Amino acid sequence: MKKIEVFVHKDGETKTITIEDQETIDQLLKEAAPHGHAELDLFVDERRHERQHRLCDVGIGHHRHVHCRHKDDKQVEISINGKKYHTHAGDNTVQHLRKLGHVPDTEVLSELQHGTFEDLQNAAHVKIRGHEVFVSHPPSTGSS
Repeated sequence: MKKIEVFVHKDGETKTITIEDQETIDQLLKEAAPHGHAELDLFVDERRHERQHRLCDVGIGHHRHVHCRHKDDKQVEISINGKKYHTHAGDNTVQHLRKLGHVPDTEVLSELQHGTFEDLQNAAHVKIRGHEVFVSHPPSTGSS
């Protein structure tokens, strides 16, 4: 067994937890949220994992990012390149939004904020409330 650090994202905050790689998802959730852990599900790359699985068996290793969501998280509608999609309310990764909207890695994903489009970094997280608008575009090349 070895100790690993896992970055747990919950309610827009990130908590670093040091835990044995042989521990279960249930134990990780207990450490991430001592009160209310029973109400949470754990997601890795937008895939939900069962609580009884060991971390090492589902690919949760050293410096892995995971997401906790309340079991009753509601689905909301967003728009990506003019097409409607449904995703969970709250913290969403830009990578998840790219996959959802079939946005190629060669393009930049932007969010409409206060009347202008703001480019999103691939490693960023976006707080989704519903009805957000995203578009993709080729990267700008700058002026010569």
